[in-house]
Amino acid sequence: MKTNHLKLLTKAILTAKNQLKGLVGPGYYREFRGQLIFQTKPERSKLDKTKNKNAPVLRKLSSAIRYIRCHIESHLNNLHDSYMHSRLLGQLIRIVHKDTTKPLEQRTLHNVNFGDLSGFEFNNNTMFKDTFLNPISVTTTENRLTAYIPAFVPKEQVDFPKGCTQALIRLYLIAIQAGDRLTKDADEVRQVSIEFNREQPIVQETTWTCPSMVEEEKFEVMVADIQFFYPINNTLHRTSLYNTKAFNPSMIIYAK
Repeated sequence: MKTNHLKLLTKAILTAKNQLKGLVGPGYYREFRGQLIFQTKPERSKLDKTKNKNAPVLRKLSSAIRYIRCHIESHLNNLHDSYMHSRLLGQLIRIVHKDTTKPLEQRTLHNVNFGDLSGFEFNNNTMFKDTFLNPISVTTTENRLTAYIPAFVPKEQVDFPKGCTQALIRLYLIAIQAGDRLTKDADEVRQVSIEFNREQPIVQETTWTCPSMVEEEKFEVMVADIQFFYPINNTLHRTSLYNTKAFNPSMIIYAK
């Protein structure tokens, strides 16, 4: 026993701050978001794994959403908050558990209605709903999606950051099918942009209609984000993007 205990201790290190990190007896020290945490090692037996009905569902969701998330992150220039991945997966799991029309092990990203994802914010540092105050609605028909933005006054319904004079609202749709269509060549990506400036008296209403997949088992998500620009050296015709990791209002406005 003494030998085993010593072996475990040799896996721990003393940091420059005189803090232990690594295995110590039946537990281990680790750093998580700037804090030192001690955890006991969980005992995972084969029997426990067979009892955990959530594990296969979690694996399926994690694998499928990773592909979609990569597309959205690329579109948003990876300007999401550091907790976004876990928040999104947690929301997906909650929705899957609410669907009782089929056994848990049969529920997938494609045969569950994820309408409750609407309103999910990709950056909790600056929320889209608090930045763009004009409502955006999405209606559906058998094979069409229509997004509608009513006319708005920028100064009154858009919270411009200090120094910014231009803005760009983007609507982005990604739609994929289940099975073999979950490949790089199978995705359907569409987007539209609305550009305006802070002093503009009014921005006319926008109606954007795009194809929706007819298939019953599918996963479609429409994302809205808003980018702001400020003039370089007070030159109105030369602008730079204001958005950063700490400021990038973006939200899911439709999901199926």
